[in-house]
Amino acid sequence: MLAGFTANGCSEKALELFSKMESTGLVPNKITFNSILNACSHGGLVEEGIRYFGRMSTVYGIKPDIAHYGCMVDLYCRAGFFGKAEEMIQTMPVEPDAAMLKALLGACRIHKKLE
Repeated sequence: MLAGFTANGCSEKALELFSKMESTGLVPNKITFNSILNACSHGGLVEEGIRYFGRMSTVYGIKPDIAHYGCMVDLYCRAGFFGKAEEMIQTMPVEPDAAMLKALLGACRIHKKLE
């Protein structure tokens, strides 16, 4: 359901559903957080994305993987926060993949940050 809301441009509904899931005691997993971070990225919800990314490890003990870092890079890029995206890529404990670098380059092109 979360992925469906996100894929159809309903980021706010995805976050509402996630809150309901939490309130009923359902424990999210890595895939759940992938959907939530994608919803934040596609919905322009930068602060929420940062908060959920932090809660993933601090509250639920889920170690971010390449997909989670990719969502965060995409979130920063879509919002035009290239410094944050670059910082994430440089400090994350995994090597960036092609999709992550493509998101960064594509966002630079869209925002006309070609230097």
